[in-house]
Amino acid sequence: MMKNLLIFLGLALMFLIPSIVSADIIEPGMKEVDYCFQVENIKDYPEYIFLSYFQEPVGGYKVINQGDCVSFYKFSNPTIYAIKKDDFNENEIGSTDEEEKNYFQNNKNLIASGLSIKSIGSVKESDPRQEVIDVYKIDSLDSTSLKISPLKVIYKYTDGTSEEKIYQSQPNSTETPQRPEPSKKITWLNMIWYIVLPLTALIIIIILIYRRTKK
Repeated sequence: MMKNLLIFLGLALMFLIPSIVSADIIEPGMKEVDYCFQVENIKDYPEYIFLSYFQEPVGGYKVINQGDCVSFYKFSNPTIYAIKKDDFNENEIGSTDEEEKNYFQNNKNLIASGLSIKSIGSVKESDPRQEVIDVYKIDSLDSTSLKISPLKVIYKYTDGTSEEKIYQSQPNSTETPQRPEPSKKITWLNMIWYIVLPLTALIIIIILIYRRTKK
């Protein structure tokens, strides 16, 4: 009977521990928050192509169009580039990681922004955020420089609501502003729903099984 109890407890724990997502183990009590970014005013620069290169550890790139929300692997560090349409030939990027890396590191026609883009990654299961969207704005672009700054962040919550928060830039600072905090944060209600109730259910199951094994 004890063997059956251990098997059942193992199965119960499997339902409480988050699954493996994209080959990354999410720690118990944590969840992934969807993240992507948009560049709001690409349409104002019709003579340019905009690209995001994701670099290490997985590489990859995306041509960014107006309205696109660009997602990427959570440990990547994307860089946004601009290149004149007349100078852009997507076939030159190549098909291998090495060719891609060489293109973005050595193509003199590419204009890199200094914007730091970071994903959200994992948060506590009780965190009410479901999706986060950063919205960026092109401040200036010429043949040698591309300046992009954060404009706002959109938080979408598990209860179906959403809100926008405006980034606050620091005067005379060259660093990317910190992302504004969401209005909705972890509450006791969230804690009860995502932690206390599952643990209570597990304890009840253990007690019921234990009583049956004693009969």
